[in-house]
Amino acid sequence: MPEHSKQRVHILYEYGADFRPHGTSYIRLLRPLSHPIFQDYLQVTSSGFFEPGDYDLVLVDRLWHPHDITLEAVKSLINAIRLSGARLIYAIDDNFFDIPESHPNRPSQVHLEVVNTFLHQADRVLVTTPYLYTRLLPYNTNIQVVPNLLDERLLVPRFPHRRSPDAPLTIGYMGTLTHDDDLLWVLPVLENVIRRHPDIRLELIGGVGRPTTLAKLADLPIKWRAPLPGESEYPLFMLWFTS
Repeated sequence: MPEHSKQRVHILYEYGADFRPHGTSYIRLLRPLSHPIFQDYLQVTSSGFFEPGDYDLVLVDRLWHPHDITLEAVKSLINAIRLSGARLIYAIDDNFFDIPESHPNRPSQVHLEVVNTFLHQADRVLVTTPYLYTRLLPYNTNIQVVPNLLDERLLVPRFPHRRSPDAPLTIGYMGTLTHDDDLLWVLPVLENVIRRHPDIRLELIGGVGRPTTLAKLADLPIKWRAPLPGESEYPLFMLWFTS
């Protein structure tokens, strides 16, 4: 298909102080939209900063640059996208509005205002679950559910693991360093399982970000695993994780 007949899509991924895309941007935008199945229909570019160009769609992910985002920067971005003639698509996979005030990762008031502004101003909103669809309808009625999927290009082919009958059963858990409360929620169950089956082992990748949580997990037979520092970004992490 000729280049001029493709939809011209620019992705503004969410990034941190190191300017590298966050894992959620890889999972939901960067990897899917760069997949070969779309090469005849989409002309995709991406960056952390917006420079006016010849775009049909501009996709903005979550909080864009949450470490230093301001409402003024968001309004300026939206205005620049409108002036370029592109439509604004906002992608969000979290219910930021209902995180309890006591939660250590609760968004700031500025973050909530940013999300509110993007939701109201977007021509379309992409969410990952039917629940988010229902929750965010008061902010924008043009919402589409696009579930998260794995990119098969990042899955390393391997033979099925054949576990020896004598080998201890291993329970694995992997997540970002924001899942302390999830692990503490199931901690009584894990402790009970270990008491009943002392040969069971636990392997954790990430998941815990608070020293107090580590202290509560100290008595469990946990083996901590982690990729090399250079393999922590999502595409390389997935190659490490699945191999």
